[in-house]
Amino acid sequence: MPFFIVGGKVSLSANGEDTLQIRVPTDMRVTRIAVYADGKAEISDMELVGAGRGDLLDGVIVVDQLRKNGYGIDLPEPLEIPANTTFQCKVKDLSGSTNNVYIALMELGGR
Repeated sequence: MPFFIVGGKVSLSANGEDTLQIRVPTDMRVTRIAVYADGKAEISDMELVGAGRGDLLDGVIVVDQLRKNGYGIDLPEPLEIPANTTFQCKVKDLSGSTNNVYIALMELGGR
């Protein structure tokens, strides 16, 4: 099964916040978003900069809640991302310690 993955990482200080950005170099049909954190963290405000999409997430995702699903979000329908678009989201540490948060956009089964 063909696949294509792009990803990014952000390092947070204790209780810190930052923006994680992933540049998407080619058209993608994202079917899964994988998320992992070294400690407890939350993600909010997912958007596609350059594509006019700021409505990708309503609310917050606590990364620990994704453990039951293999630290991923299976999308009910593919998210079409045009080439040279930036996926970004806000990330906040909840662990009270330094923390790395990783996100990967995955296109599975179609290239």
